[in-house]
Amino acid sequence: MLTWRNGIVIGAALLLLAGQGVTSAGADDPLDREPSSGVQAPQDMATPVVGDGLAVDAVSYAKTFGVPLESARARLQLQQDLDAVAGELARLAGSDLAGLHLVHEPDVSLVVRVVDAVPPELAQKVASSDLPITVEVTHQQPLSELITVVEKTPWTELDDRVQGVYADERSGTIVVHLLGNDRDAAAFEARAESASSLSGVPVQVETVDTPGGDANRGGRNLTSCTSSFTVSDAAWTQGMLTAGHCSNAQSYYCFSGNGPFAMTFVSEVRSATADLQWHTTTAQAIEPLFHADSTTTARPQQGVGVGAVGQYVCRRGKTSGYACTTVESITYRPVYDGACPGTTCAAVFSLTSGAAVAAGDSGGPWFIGNVPHGTTKGYVGSKSIYTRVWYLNTLGLSLLQG
Repeated sequence: MLTWRNGIVIGAALLLLAGQGVTSAGADDPLDREPSSGVQAPQDMATPVVGDGLAVDAVSYAKTFGVPLESARARLQLQQDLDAVAGELARLAGSDLAGLHLVHEPDVSLVVRVVDAVPPELAQKVASSDLPITVEVTHQQPLSELITVVEKTPWTELDDRVQGVYADERSGTIVVHLLGNDRDAAAFEARAESASSLSGVPVQVETVDTPGGDANRGGRNLTSCTSSFTVSDAAWTQGMLTAGHCSNAQSYYCFSGNGPFAMTFVSEVRSATADLQWHTTTAQAIEPLFHADSTTTARPQQGVGVGAVGQYVCRRGKTSGYACTTVESITYRPVYDGACPGTTCAAVFSLTSGAAVAAGDSGGPWFIGNVPHGTTKGYVGSKSIYTRVWYLNTLGLSLLQG
């Protein structure tokens, strides 16, 4: 199939383990699930394992997008296939990349936006692919330049109510989350227009009615947070992952109510790019499994998610349960108080369009099917923020594979 964008034609064949949660009003409508009574414990091999987690998440996808269940499962598989090539496409676009995002209507496809002209290597890759990929040409700024503005601008000096900022890969604008109302947003936009660092940069303001923050306050089991995935270091020491801002003193509980079981803190990172910590335990064996939609069955950890704007993802938090939504940004820079202690956050966190987390959900898993994508960091308004699993290397860790 040939896809036209801005007078340029590109050939693309057919166009190219554990928490739980709910979503806020107006966000994606996930299935209602029972809230968990505890956080993931390391699993005995007797724990039933769901091999096809994608089929489970397809139920929520079908409800969100109003498509048959069989179609939803196929769409999520196609999303997985596109996610696997997204990194290479971004690399081929190079400094000309203006953005990359998934769309779900009328069907799943990947859109790559480039500045001024399509690099020959990218055109060749798309033309030879059987996946639904469209290349669009824009005359906006490259994504790398927008990210530089996001990271270098002293946003809280413009207004100390700014909670976070990101480069929108779909529109080529910078989106600012501001605590306030429409009048506050208009005043901020006026100040932004006069700021030299923002000269010629389109800025869009979205207001939020609650401050952003890390999400462990008032939590329970892992004493105050949720565990996400099982990991190992280079010496094959195995343990469980959670958020770095959680207390270092954690125990875990089985869903049956047994516990608490002791855990030993190993290390943590609260840097510009990651909010992670991990613990070991001798109470039970560590297995490459995580809980997603269920407290009685687990899913095998398989692969490492790349992540793209528009991607459908799910999460689990011990307080709010299981929920699914779409990714709004993978260049989010939290600037709320205490977001990245001792430094400023880089524009590398993922922001979702819904599935808001609650107190106690910090550290919980973000995933689609059996593929891990991230660990809950916090929230801004009704949106969630997570650390991408790519940044496990800041702790010298790798995901166990099942």
